[in-house]
Formats: sequence, C-alpha cells, structure tokens
Amino acid sequence: MLIYSNRCCLFRAAPIHHIFIKTFDNRIIFINPGRLYGKLSKAVFECDGTGFIRIRDFLKSYPEVTLSVEERGDFFRAELRLNDLPTTQVTTQVIHLLEALERPLSRRELQEKLQLRNREHFRRKYLQPALKEGLIVMCNPDKPRAADQKYRITESGRIYIAGKSSSD
Repeated sequence: MLIYSNRCCLFRAAPIHHIFIKTFDNRIIFINPGRLYGKLSKAVFECDGTGFIRIRDFLKSYPEVTLSVEERGDFFRAELRLNDLPTTQVTTQVIHLLEALERPLSRRELQEKLQLRNREHFRRKYLQPALKEGLIVMCNPDKPRAADQKYRITESGRIYIAGKSSSD
C-alpha cells in the first residue's frame, strides 16, 4: 500500500502484521519498517502528510501528551508520551484517595467513602501527600480551613490513575 500526498509518494507502508506497537506506563511507541522515499525530510513529510497534521491538531487539546516522529535507519517510529506523571513514589493510600474522587468531595465525605475514622491519620497519610504532589487541589484555596472545603482531582491525578490502571 502506498500513501500519497498531493505532490509525490512519500512513504511505503508495510503490511499491517509488520507494525509493532509497544505500550508503557507513560508512552505508546509505534514502529513500522519502512522509510521516507528519496531525500525527503521529516519536515516535508509532516507538511504533506495530513494524518500527522490532524493528530498534532487533536493533541493540542491535550498538552500533557507529546507526539514525536522520526526515521531510524530502515524503521519509521512514532511515539505518544504522557509528560505529567508524578516522578515520586505515590503511596497506596493516595491512590485510594484519587480513585474515590469522582467529583469534588469534602474531607468528611472522603473519609466516609474510604471508611476511615481517624481524621489526623487521613490528613497525614492521604490528604497532605496528594496535595503536595499536585494530584488533588482544594476547591476553595483562599480558605484552606473552611468548613465546607472540598477537594478535586487534578489533570495530573487523572493521568496518574489512567496510567496506573492500564499497567495493572
């Protein structure tokens, strides 16, 4: 199968069984045997290849995801990478907290949902580490001690949970 642009033939696609897809916690790599024809650069290919233009336009809505495309010898490689996964160790307590935050909840609601009674233990082992890592935020940050304070999961928290559930 040949993929054509409006100017010339740019890439000869290998049969579907030759495409390799590797998945990791924070990225997906697509490797396809083949290369750009002649002396065409990656810049020309991305200019003329509307598939990559559409993918890049779509990914503008997801700044935490980057796409890189490169030619390596006789292989064409594309990689989608999540950039915002926390780099420090996240405890199982924080993971349980993130999974419980389907919508903004108060401390009391979270403790009930997690079936925890000790307020100080919840604050030290669940709430503070999640806030420190930027995985959750206060809905009313100007009044951290407000009685009606609620917490919500951040985009980084969602990404972490999505990456965690795909690796399980």
